[in-house]
Amino acid sequence: MQSWGLEIPESGCPRLEDVVRAIARLGGFVDRRKNDPGTQTLWIGMQRCYDLSNAWNKFGPGAKKFSPD
Repeated sequence: MQSWGLEIPESGCPRLEDVVRAIARLGGFVDRRKNDPGTQTLWIGMQRCYDLSNAWNKFGPGAKKFSPD
């Protein structure tokens, strides 16, 4: 989460606004405090989260190793 620029507070739970903005940044939102992310950038950001989770499952440390037969 910190690689996305999301600082985790001492309570251990980030604010909802910060999480929404982090997801929207994955969808192309330019983070300015004067405006809020729209539905399209949130939708694309959620798709990127899904893509990242699939990549982690396929290629992450706990993934099954491929062995050609």
